[in-house]
Amino acid sequence: MGSVAQAKEQAWTYAPPQLDKPVKSVSVGIDGTCMLLTEGGWRESMVGTISLYDREGQRLHTIQMGATPE
Repeated sequence: MGSVAQAKEQAWTYAPPQLDKPVKSVSVGIDGTCMLLTEGGWRESMVGTISLYDREGQRLHTIQMGATPE
């Protein structure tokens, strides 16, 4: 997921929202899938999330990012 974030960093214009509660924990997720493209066959695409949670475990916000097929 770090490489996805680095690849997107220059193009991002994202600002996280102001949160009403302090962040107690952070969750990082990553997943991928293969897609059949009309030209070039199968390619893998990656997605990632960074989620922020409060003390009670309620999700406060999620940042989603993706990388185009290789």
